[in-house]
Amino acid sequence: MKKVNIFILIVIVFSIFGCKTNSDQVFQKMIDSAAKNKEKVYLSFSDTNRKSGNKYYDFLVNSKDINLDFFYKQTQTIQETNFAFELINCELTTGDLALSILWDRDKFGDKEIKELFPIDVYENFEKSGSSILYKWIQNDLNHRTYIANKTLEIILKKEGVNSEVNLDEVRENFSRKYLNTGNYLITCNFLRYEPTVTGVAWPKYYLWISVFDPATYELVFDGAIRIALLGYENLEIDITDFVQLDGNKKNIEEFYKVFPTEVCERIKYRKSIGE
Repeated sequence: MKKVNIFILIVIVFSIFGCKTNSDQVFQKMIDSAAKNKEKVYLSFSDTNRKSGNKYYDFLVNSKDINLDFFYKQTQTIQETNFAFELINCELTTGDLALSILWDRDKFGDKEIKELFPIDVYENFEKSGSSILYKWIQNDLNHRTYIANKTLEIILKKEGVNSEVNLDEVRENFSRKYLNTGNYLITCNFLRYEPTVTGVAWPKYYLWISVFDPATYELVFDGAIRIALLGYENLEIDITDFVQLDGNKKNIEEFYKVFPTEVCERIKYRKSIGE
């Protein structure tokens, strides 16, 4: 009897998600599921029930392994969907859904939301609910770009990726070396999730740096850095290389001269270069 039940469960899962249940396909199936009819979805954040009302959304939120690079790209898209936020009927784009899946999956709570958004937006969120967050993101493409980058940074930090690297020190060192004046918001995202160690050399790390105007959240510039972590106890961060992405994304060859191919391929994918 147990074998029959297991077989039925497998059939049900395959019928919902198909044989290849990678997160890219499931996300597209979720969008397609509401192609003809308006569908409301409950975005739970840290809700203990972990239920949204959509089977695809719930699968992605509770999945142990999703393609973070894919969802990072999706967070910055603004394709209209037939999904709306439950109760307050806030229309959602593909990017809004991708962000919500990441927030729910990594159990973003008040601490993370406060770190993500300006204080006035966070205070309005506390008073009026989640629609405030999505409306702020939808209001300006600059807002969306910043939130996408900051969300990925927080997720990698929560998951302990390269936790020995102090990102605040990376920001400080980068500011001293490449930003002579002004006060900027800087996001840092690892391009490889483990250090590169060659022989007796100090471990190397690769990060994507995005610099934003704190008044407008406009992206000032972005690019990749290579850092070395020096020492054994009191670790010191040394930024050895920085390659800035030009405005037209035409200088990808410059990255291949400095960074490993794997890192450059991730840059091309995340930044949609050559697509």
